[in-house]
Amino acid sequence: MRAYEDFFVSLRAIMEVFDFKAARQYAMSLGLTVACTWIVSFLMFASLFPSLGAQLAYLLGLASIPLVGIRLRRYRQQEPTMTIGKCWWVSWFTFMCCVLLTTAAQYAYLAWIDGGRLCNSIVNMLHSPEVVNAYEAAKATDVLESFQRAAAELQGMSVKDFTMGLMSTNMILGLIFSLISLLFLMGSQAGSHRVNSKTFE
Repeated sequence: MRAYEDFFVSLRAIMEVFDFKAARQYAMSLGLTVACTWIVSFLMFASLFPSLGAQLAYLLGLASIPLVGIRLRRYRQQEPTMTIGKCWWVSWFTFMCCVLLTTAAQYAYLAWIDGGRLCNSIVNMLHSPEVVNAYEAAKATDVLESFQRAAAELQGMSVKDFTMGLMSTNMILGLIFSLISLLFLMGSQAGSHRVNSKTFE
């Protein structure tokens, strides 16, 4: 019975020590930085599609994973009460802030700058002789036709509906990225203990 009481007392002490408000502010600040990488990645993709530069834009978006992971690792070293659950909450909140800012930027681009160019480029690419011949050689014309129908539907969507679709995709990616970012925490707690032990020697 005494062990259970000690456990809940320790748990309550940790909850009181951990500053969720400060963690939320940290996540919002980091989310702004991550949003910049996502927005630049989207603008590169939208403006350069279907060239090779558009494919390189994916790498910039993926760079947000180590960016958050490394910053989260540093934050955990400063906050000894950070459990894996709390670290994931900070990571998730960071990416959700990023999603909101990115979606707003995507809407602004599609509504006032793009003028339908991105959708037209996708449709033209799927109907290009190179793509058609490649799918015919692979005997996957039915797959190509499904892509062409989806692109045609995308072309007929309003900017609002298109942006909402992008937002759903961004939220899924944000959730996945927030979990992958936790891999950068491996060994951080052990490293923190080594630093603390050296401090008292």
